[in-house]
Amino acid sequence: MVFTVLDAMRKVEPGADRGALVAFRDLWPMCESAGLDWRTAANQILALARSGSLCLHRADLCDQSPADLPAGLVIGDNWYIGCHIRQTV
Repeated sequence: MVFTVLDAMRKVEPGADRGALVAFRDLWPMCESAGLDWRTAANQILALARSGSLCLHRADLCDQSPADLPAGLVIGDNWYIGCHIRQTV
C-alpha cells in the first residue's frame, strides 16, 4: 500500500474526514516519518486542491513575513498554513 498525504492527514487529525483543519506544520513531520518527502506531499496536496477534494487555508500576512509563520506551502504569492478535506453535500 502506498502512503498518501490523505493517510497522513487522517493520522495527524482524527477529524480530517469530517473537515477538520490539518496544519502543515503538523503534516510535514508525519509525511516524512512515513517516507513521503515534502515535495511529493506538496504535489499531492496541490493535485487534490485542483480537483476540489481539498481546501487550502491561506495565511493572513498583515504583520508577518513567511519566515515568522510555521511551516507552510507557498504557491505563487500566497502562503498556505493548512488544508481540510472537502465534504460532499
